[in-house]
Amino acid sequence: MPSRRLPRTHTARSKVLRKASLKGHATAAADRAVPPALWAKLDLLPATTPAHLYLAALTAVDTAQSAAHAATLEVNQLLKKALRLISHFFQVGDFAITRGDWPAAARDFYGRDPFVDTLPDLQSVDDALFWGDKIATGELARTAAGGAPMAMPGAAQVGQALYDLNLALGTQTSAADALRLLEQTPDNLLPGPTGIEKLILDLYNDVENHYRDYPAGTRRDFARAWGVQYDDDPEEEEEPGSSSSSSSSSSS
Repeated sequence: MPSRRLPRTHTARSKVLRKASLKGHATAAADRAVPPALWAKLDLLPATTPAHLYLAALTAVDTAQSAAHAATLEVNQLLKKALRLISHFFQVGDFAITRGDWPAAARDFYGRDPFVDTLPDLQSVDDALFWGDKIATGELARTAAGGAPMAMPGAAQVGQALYDLNLALGTQTSAADALRLLEQTPDNLLPGPTGIEKLILDLYNDVENHYRDYPAGTRRDFARAWGVQYDDDPEEEEEPGSSSSSSSSSSS
């Protein structure tokens, strides 16, 4: 005989609570499988019930997670642009050296080996910031020494790309910090005698007790309608990008 399975993730817990609230609202108060005191905690409509607060905390995490993903996407796009401009800047300079328009020593202004035309390794944010700074200071020094300003791209274009990248990095950091803080809320609501884990355990106990006189198969079917899960039920899968991946603790 299959035994009941307590939910182990935020996704699984939220599905139990949503199902219990839906079933409770579809059932006359006198016929509910849970006592009024427990129903008052499971009802998702009032904004102050434990179940509502828990699901609201998960929604806040999901919203913050979307913002963090968007910020990371923006950083990645701006990083590619900055690295492309830096690479182009150095390539144009190397072409000028090859044509004889610039002396090979011009590479020295940008922290490059005058005798090596291999481009710097340009992969990361640190690479962009390091070589972008070399271009900014090097172009000032080279033009001050009488060199013609670089064009297509100019140092100003590289500088603007780095400015935009730095702004996006700040947004990304703030979004990540906000997400980390919000992730603590649903986890903190789980344990303890009044926590969500105990609430779900009470739901399981009361529902199964309510249907105790029915045959085992029928009892489980009635209990499933209230959100109770059993070992032979399909495992709940995490939703991609969902906050529900955290916390594996559970009441027993």
